[in-house]
Amino acid sequence: MQWYADVCLEHGVDEAGVPWYADLYLDVISLPGGGFIVIDADELEAALKAGEVSHELYDLAWREAKTLLEQMQCGELELLKVSLRHLSRFI
Repeated sequence: MQWYADVCLEHGVDEAGVPWYADLYLDVISLPGGGFIVIDADELEAALKAGEVSHELYDLAWREAKTLLEQMQCGELELLKVSLRHLSRFI
């Protein structure tokens, strides 16, 4: 099983109650064997070159990805802890 954490600028719920988020391309993944990776750096690079994200948003995406990665590696990401507790009810 893998856990994905999408790096996003902001998130919310629209008038119809549908959740949305402004994606910043990078995803941090917790792998089944205990490893962790960051993916879609190429998409973030392309968005920067195409002017779809600013240098500030590019830097923000990497800072957030690194923070998520560190929290996952240290077992401090609260959302991951919660999902593991829920998972344990099913296995």
